[in-house]
Amino acid sequence: LLVSGEWGTGKTHLLCDVTQMRIARGQATVFVLAKNFEGRVVAEICGLIKAGRGEDEIFDQLQALADERGERAVVIVDGVNEGRRREWREAVSTLQSLIASRPSVGLIVTCRTPFESIAIEQNDLDKFRKVTHLGFDDQEFDAQAAFFEYYSLPLPEVPLLDREFSRPLTLKLICQSLQNLTGKKLAKGFAGIASGQKGMTFVLESFVKRVGGPIEGEFGLNAKGCWLLLKGSDQIADRRLAGFAPCMAVNLRGYVRPAEADRIIAANYPALKPAQRCQLLEALRTNGLIEEDVIWYSSRSEFKSRVVFRLPYQRFSDHLVARHLLKTHLDVSSATTIRRSFSAKSPLARIFRMASRYQREYAEPGWAQALITEFPERVGTRLPAKERELFFVLPKRAQNLDAYFDPFIEGLFWRDPAAFTEGTRTVINQYLNAGVQAWERVVDALAAVSTKPKHPYHAKRLYDFLARFPMPDRDLQWSEYLRRRYASPTIHRLLTWAQKLSTANMTPQSAKELVILLSLVQTTVNRADRDIATKALVLIGERFPDVLFSHLEASLAFNDPYLPERMLAAAYGTTLSLVDSENAATFRPVLGVLAKTLYRKMFAPGAKYATHHTLMRDYALGIIEMALRVKCVALPKTAS
Repeated sequence: LLVSGEWGTGKTHLLCDVTQMRIARGQATVFVLAKNFEGRVVAEICGLIKAGRGEDEIFDQLQALADERGERAVVIVDGVNEGRRREWREAVSTLQSLIASRPSVGLIVTCRTPFESIAIEQNDLDKFRKVTHLGFDDQEFDAQAAFFEYYSLPLPEVPLLDREFSRPLTLKLICQSLQNLTGKKLAKGFAGIASGQKGMTFVLESFVKRVGGPIEGEFGLNAKGCWLLLKGSDQIADRRLAGFAPCMAVNLRGYVRPAEADRIIAANYPALKPAQRCQLLEALRTNGLIEEDVIWYSSRSEFKSRVVFRLPYQRFSDHLVARHLLKTHLDVSSATTIRRSFSAKSPLARIFRMASRYQREYAEPGWAQALITEFPERVGTRLPAKERELFFVLPKRAQNLDAYFDPFIEGLFWRDPAAFTEGTRTVINQYLNAGVQAWERVVDALAAVSTKPKHPYHAKRLYDFLARFPMPDRDLQWSEYLRRRYASPTIHRLLTWAQKLSTANMTPQSAKELVILLSLVQTTVNRADRDIATKALVLIGERFPDVLFSHLEASLAFNDPYLPERMLAAAYGTTLSLVDSENAATFRPVLGVLAKTLYRKMFAPGAKYATHHTLMRDYALGIIEMALRVKCVALPKTAS
């Protein structure tokens, strides 16, 4: 079996768990970290299992143990891409030969995508059954809860809805970055994770400093030496030698060649000998401070591959490179110099060239996303608000809405709230009018940011936007978006989170945004989703009844009866839960205000929202009757 997957999805942890469970059941299992072995790999492993025994003897013994128990023995090799290339290509071939004649012994190998064809011979690769490990997809919130609990961190007030949080190593990285913060700094840390360059580089820097400390001690580097190798040293004038990020920025490519990496280390640490530089580079690689990757190029009508190095955690490291790109090439002296920085032949404009004649994608989409995200912050008020979006200063040829779409949309969650300008609104509106698929992608991104307190695109703004639709039009767009789970991943992550909802750390502002967004789910034709959202509204209402009741009043005007009906149901459930509870003294005055409002708006003579809708009337009357029973409202004598 070959287990592939992107870096950080948890392949190693998965197979460590499998190994522990098998050993606990007494099943013969060998687990090998490929990066720890070199030379005659298989012989070395067998020697560690039992000194003085050859490969055939060890595998005969594994076969015998398996036959004795009536269960297969398994040899697991993790991360063949992290070991030395030639040795492990030979080792995988040897291991396959050893198990070929021993049917009771199985072999599991993991390899990071896209290294399968480099780390394993093609003939051997064809013999594997293949699976892909996707991390915590569809289990994001269980994973988030487990990680935050392990690091003794309170869960964020609002769900982390971006898909990036389904990566185990992303969660680990963020938790480790925040675990030493307390109080206001911790609260700001949660908000700052997804707030542009400072938050992004803080997370990456925390990771590099923590992992790099032992490496710095081993090789005699300066404090923060590993971080400076990645970020770049201001003491080195040649930016190609200053660090990995500035080297990428100068060369306008997202990788560093091995020879360039060696020169960077030599420039920063001239006392290191060539062999030590090679060892340091290997230590950076095996500890995840740089990532090995493969690029393909054509040579005399054939394709060849070349190993290169990239920075880790692309989502975060792209912002590190963007910092150098903007620092080096963006002149923010005036609106004129800003536009000139993106003229057709400028280095920054090259990032926004089309990848090919046939593709509507920028040459460096990751950097494009980081630059689009950072640009409004960097230029500030030097550009008018309506032009403070990178799209409007690009050369005309690069002002392609199709190419701009993915990096723009994928960066919205990570953009500083202050970087949402009038220019941003103009671009969003153009995409909202660009067809069903674009509309759904934009709305899904806006739903993800709408739960962030004090965000300019808060949930109320999304609610007001959708409330203006005639009901048939909204059903064709929003309600269909809700129904198709693949089109609305943010909403279905929200509903998954709602089933595990804890209001313990929720603030009134967070509750307000979540109540509004959950109310919009009520237009879906999927009753199970409506039920989940309604239950979540009740749970939030029990903690913040004034927040729930306030939005209920506003929702009476919504032109789809599904929504006010379920809001009334949630308010009635909250009322039954709290009216005689230990919080009754503070709840009943709030209930009295709501009961009076419902009478005036739904039942009084000339009531604006009078209705024959039986469920709506019954829920509203139930709330009023409870308020009358506990004498927290006085209605006119005519209110019979």
